[in-house]
Amino acid sequence: MAEGIAVIALISNIAQFIELGTKVARRLDEMRLTVDEAPRVFQAISGQLPLLVDTVERLQERSEQGKITSETEKALLPVIHGCLAQVASVDDLIQKTVPVAGDTSWQRNRKALASVAMEKKVQTITNALRDYVQILTFYQTTNLATLQPSITKVKEIDPIFMVPFERDTKYIDRSDITSQLEARLTSNHRAALAGIGGVGVLDSKTQIVIDFCYRHHERDPDSHILWIHASTASRVDQAYKHIAKKLNLPGWDDLSLNTFELVSEWLSKHGRWLLILDNADDIDLFFGPPALSEQHKQMHQYLPRCEDGNTIITSRDKRVAYRLSDREEPILVENMTTNDAGALLRSRLSQENLDSRYVGDHRQLLDVLGHLPLAITQAAAYITENNIKVSEYMEILRANHAEVEDLLSEELGDHRRYPESPSSILESLKPSFDQIVRQKPLAADLLSFMAFVDRNGIPKSLLKRDGVRTIDFISALGTLQSFSLIGTQRGGASFDMHRLVQVSIQRWLRRSREKWQSEAVRTLSERYPLGNYENWDECEILSPHAQTVLSYTVGVEEAVLQRARILHNLATFDEQQSRYGAAERRLREAIAIRKDRIGIDNSETIRSMSCLGEVLFRKGEYSEAGSVLHHVIEASSRLFGPQAEETLYNTALLAEVVQGEGKFSESEELFRKSLQGEGKALKDVDMMRIADNFGAVLRDQKKYVESESWIRKGLLGREKIFGDTYPATLRSVNHQALILQLLGRLEEAEAMAQRAVAGSEIVLGRDHHQTLMTVHTHGDLLRDLGRYQAATEQARRVIDGYTKVLGPQDRSTARALRSLGLIEELKGNLEEAERLLQQAVDANTKALGAEHEHTIDSINDLERVSATYQAQKLSL
Repeated sequence: MAEGIAVIALISNIAQFIELGTKVARRLDEMRLTVDEAPRVFQAISGQLPLLVDTVERLQERSEQGKITSETEKALLPVIHGCLAQVASVDDLIQKTVPVAGDTSWQRNRKALASVAMEKKVQTITNALRDYVQILTFYQTTNLATLQPSITKVKEIDPIFMVPFERDTKYIDRSDITSQLEARLTSNHRAALAGIGGVGVLDSKTQIVIDFCYRHHERDPDSHILWIHASTASRVDQAYKHIAKKLNLPGWDDLSLNTFELVSEWLSKHGRWLLILDNADDIDLFFGPPALSEQHKQMHQYLPRCEDGNTIITSRDKRVAYRLSDREEPILVENMTTNDAGALLRSRLSQENLDSRYVGDHRQLLDVLGHLPLAITQAAAYITENNIKVSEYMEILRANHAEVEDLLSEELGDHRRYPESPSSILESLKPSFDQIVRQKPLAADLLSFMAFVDRNGIPKSLLKRDGVRTIDFISALGTLQSFSLIGTQRGGASFDMHRLVQVSIQRWLRRSREKWQSEAVRTLSERYPLGNYENWDECEILSPHAQTVLSYTVGVEEAVLQRARILHNLATFDEQQSRYGAAERRLREAIAIRKDRIGIDNSETIRSMSCLGEVLFRKGEYSEAGSVLHHVIEASSRLFGPQAEETLYNTALLAEVVQGEGKFSESEELFRKSLQGEGKALKDVDMMRIADNFGAVLRDQKKYVESESWIRKGLLGREKIFGDTYPATLRSVNHQALILQLLGRLEEAEAMAQRAVAGSEIVLGRDHHQTLMTVHTHGDLLRDLGRYQAATEQARRVIDGYTKVLGPQDRSTARALRSLGLIEELKGNLEEAERLLQQAVDANTKALGAEHEHTIDSINDLERVSATYQAQKLSL
């Protein structure tokens, strides 16, 4: 009678569990897709529950077929009842903590608070469900008659527990990873964890496995838990001999027997074991030729397989992890989440540093350390041992490079690690680097180079070397990614490196630091192009790397001149982006280097001086710009000849400077000199620039017909050379709009102005100084067309843009202020017009001087408006 009741109770509980479990699993899946703020630990339950339901359904089939004994039914009843109770608790928690459609804001807030309070309870349920999965899965695979811990009564060997480390009482549970581990072992009996080495006191992967082993031992104390430290062949050999001894296998002490075969064969026939293969990083050890005399095959072939045995592999190398886990993608152990990293830091800080006032400092420290567990643990130990605040530790990290290296080299002195394993962040990564040096020298060279450029956005093109086969290059990059020492960006077009990895590599290479710094300088000097428009994208990508290598002090003669080349090319890009101050500083240093090393009568020195003259002109520093260009023309005449292309180009550049000073006749004379022989000595590109600018100086002298002819010549030439949307072409379009406006051909002028604005916004962006120049032209044209409101909007946009890009006292800003003042005058807003024109006078006086024609024009405008405004006030 009692047995019949037990059967009915079991069947009833199974049916109830399947119904409720399916419902809750579906609800969890919906919640995952629709609720952003659900407690994170529900994710682990959503992974456990479907597996548990599936297991119980199989149990139901066996029960219905009469394949379960009465003893087993009695043992199963409390297990199923426990599963049902835990799932009912989950269902209740979901109702209390997860918002649903129709909830009021008060209800949502209340549930959010409840979810925080119940995190621990949900975690407890997760652990219980995980245990039930283990028990039921074990029952399914063993087919034995009882589920009690003493289930394997036929065992002749006491269970052995070989985990060589104590359990960490402050361990931060990585439930997302352990859930994946359990699922993999259930389906495949092998699972691998892979990730960057040295990211935990032992290693984050090893820490996870240690905790997993202790939990497994608590659930199933009669199973063997075996541990192999797999870093070297001798370590593996030692571990196999130790296992053979612990299991008391026949012949374990017979030196003539192959211990690898002995252990592998016994474990393959006797189940209920969990084998850990820790630090399996060396691909040659497992898949290369035998490293030991007693090996008769590759090491991986000695790993046992059994239906009741599971193997967990940890590796720094994703390739090894992939192959050892039967070509299943390894579970990646990446940096901790913000919440987990914060919990780890708080668990190891003194009470004084846990004050809520320091939350911001904690967050900054975690960001700097990149959420690496070992770095966090090391930082907390240093802070606690030296009785300092987190903010003081941050100050040390911001100190010079040598201090940072010394700080991160501090050993933790933790006994929970392999004796030969370092416990400092800088040294913990070195085994990976040493292994790469041995196995893939090209990969080691690439990593060394990457350590001496900016660690973010390293383009693949910067790494490729002449003479290196593409297949070898790809393989080398693959090796670095497999060890998680670099990550990918932009779909694999560029790479990044963790800050602490970079600092570590730089420290290991301190004896060859100058070699790699010189290599970085050389490479950037060859790869960083001039700042022409067609090179802007490449310049943008390479600029951080160029600026990084400029921080090095390399005494090699060749490297000094390479530095000058980088400075020069960077400055040309800065000039194109209106960063005139930065361009000037770099050019002055490049010129100083080149004058000192190769002299002034050298083409490279002359080009740097020419660029400096142009930058000073853009800044409105006409006097110094003219002085520099006079020296350039003299040196160019000596080196190339007075009629040479270089000399004539710089003569035209001097003409632009003289034009900026308001000396239009002298400027015209210089332009005509540069164009002698109809410019046949000039490149087409330079000829078109000179034609365009010559037209502008003729326009300033009111020679409108001849001006239009030269500007049109420059425009047509640029369209032919560059196309319709090139910045230089659009600049000519803008000049054409200006001259057509002065000629009274307003409809043609407006079409040109609109083309210039639209093209510049697309090609250069809304805030580029050339775009703002085209908007200024369009605004003046709208004023002449009587469309004052539209003209006002354009003028204000230009003033705001010029002020932001060039500054409030720049000559371009002054011209825009004058334009808006004239518009306000035409609108009758004389008080506002007077205010704007006064600002224009002040800016022009500062930028150009009181005697400049543009300053005088703005003064005349101000006097006219002021007189009219005063007369208007008197009439009232």
